[in-house]
Amino acid sequence: MFILARNLTLNSLKKISHEWLAREKWVREQAPSENSTDYKVLNAQYQQLLEQAIGRLSPLQQQVYRLAREQGLSYKEIGGQLSISPLTVKTHMARAMASIRTFLQENGIVPALLVLAGWTVS
Repeated sequence: MFILARNLTLNSLKKISHEWLAREKWVREQAPSENSTDYKVLNAQYQQLLEQAIGRLSPLQQQVYRLAREQGLSYKEIGGQLSISPLTVKTHMARAMASIRTFLQENGIVPALLVLAGWTVS
C-alpha cells in the first residue's frame, strides 16, 4: 500500500513537472520581442492593469509599494520615511503584493507566465 501511494505521488509530480516545462517552452516560443507592436500593446495593457491593482490598495500600502518598487527604497528606509517599523513595511508590502497578484489573476494574468515571457512584474 505504501509503495502504491509513493508511486502515485511520484507519477503525479512527474506529470506536473512535464506540464510546467511544456508551458514554459510554449510561453518562450510565443513571447513577442520587445520591439514588436504586440509586445508594446500587451505591455501597455499589463501596466494599465497593474495601475488599477495598485489603485485598489489602501493609501499606506500604495505608498509602501511605490517607495519600494518605483523608487527602490529598502524597508528600513521606507520605515524611516513613513515613521513606521520595517516589519510593518514588510507586512504592508506582502499584503499589497498578494492583493495585486489576486487582481491580476482575476483579470486573466498569471504573473509567473509574465516573467517567463520577459515582462517585468513589479
